[in-house]
Amino acid sequence: MESENGTSVEKWSGVAAVLLAVFFLGTSLYIASKRLFWYDEYTVVLARLPDLSTIWSALLAGADHVPMPGLILVRLSELLFGQGEFAARLPSVLALAAGMLVTFDCVRRLTDGLHGLIAEAVLACSFLPFYGYEARMYAVYFLFSALPLWLWLHTAEASRPAAGAFGAVFMIATLVHYYAILGLVPYLLYEIVGRHKVSSKSIAGVVGSFLALLLLSPQFAASAKITSNPGWWATPSLGRLHYVPTEFFPAGLFLLGTMMVGVAVAGRRGPAKVPAMSDGERLSWLFLTIPVAGYFLAELVTNSFSRRYIINALPGIAMAFSCLVHRQFGETRRASIAIAVLLTTFGLVRQARRVQSPELIETFGDQQGPTKIMLAWEATLQSEGKHYIAIPEERLLCMEAGYYSKHPERYAILLKRGRSTSPLGHYVPRLTFWTMEDLKRRAREAAVVEPDLSDANIRMLKMRVFGPWFA
Repeated sequence: MESENGTSVEKWSGVAAVLLAVFFLGTSLYIASKRLFWYDEYTVVLARLPDLSTIWSALLAGADHVPMPGLILVRLSELLFGQGEFAARLPSVLALAAGMLVTFDCVRRLTDGLHGLIAEAVLACSFLPFYGYEARMYAVYFLFSALPLWLWLHTAEASRPAAGAFGAVFMIATLVHYYAILGLVPYLLYEIVGRHKVSSKSIAGVVGSFLALLLLSPQFAASAKITSNPGWWATPSLGRLHYVPTEFFPAGLFLLGTMMVGVAVAGRRGPAKVPAMSDGERLSWLFLTIPVAGYFLAELVTNSFSRRYIINALPGIAMAFSCLVHRQFGETRRASIAIAVLLTTFGLVRQARRVQSPELIETFGDQQGPTKIMLAWEATLQSEGKHYIAIPEERLLCMEAGYYSKHPERYAILLKRGRSTSPLGHYVPRLTFWTMEDLKRRAREAAVVEPDLSDANIRMLKMRVFGPWFA
């Protein structure tokens, strides 16, 4: 009877895992098509440059630090499905769903379907879905971080084809984002510390990542110029590292911790034997070293540290949690079922809320309201003799409003003091950059506009329009 129940749970866990991935696929497609570009318009603007040679030249000039292969993928998607939010974000949507299923299957083979579902649900509760409907390549980066974990655990250790595939996947991952090289840290630590040897897979991974960095080395050098500028937003600090756990699970970390404590206290009656960790679980816990390794990489080399750069830690973290649950409560299943239901429900509800208000940016609020207001104000400002709209470059509003405006030539990005030009201006003719001197010369016919973020209770954020500053 217990065997039949186990088979039934296994069957329905697999169905639930597929349905969960399909739900995130469908809802992410909807959000991707309904949400205006926000931050990812830079990716789209560069991907639409006349040809690949121009894109490469723009990146070498410091137009952006995104690796070129990601831009090629966006460009290809728009060639196939037409330009727009849907096509530009489609690769990320597909990668999100595929990565969730790869993580599920990775854990399913190691434990069972129920605990594979728990790992997938942990991903649903993380910050991962936010990048599932963006043109930036972080969801693709996540997928190519989950695939090596699957290859490592579920292919023969001495298999040359498996080692080749492992190296190829790491090469692709590093081409998508430089920080993918950090994904090698758990595998190398596991082998050097635990086994005192390095396998052919690890060697292949190192070679693959090295080749990718070699191919992109000119762009990497150009990116270093961007990140070394004073005021660079992603400068590493211990504070940033300290907040990584809560950033990974912005609304679910407390839930996860409370749930585990509650189950540990109430789930068992009397002493019970807990099995030893499997090799897979030992490896998965080492993924917690990726944020620390990322911090040191930023301090010593790149001067750039952000939670999304270390999204490659998520597959291992999800697997570590689900393996812990399996080892502690795998015999009873009731606790595991409760955890699976709780996490899945939590992830579904969060995503459903995003679907209800796709214009709201998670943790940032209504960032798209100002864009719509700005577009509505164009005619009014024109009638008042304001033929130019200057917006400070630290505000994304200029890129967004200029992208959607029927008159992008009227928008000017107001550079910070000390800056006289921007590489984007040379390669994207429709983008105009002004210095403060340019603003002085056109003061009477220009309006300086920026969002007013002083009142968080106002749904559609106000604007402040400044008249001629230098009459």
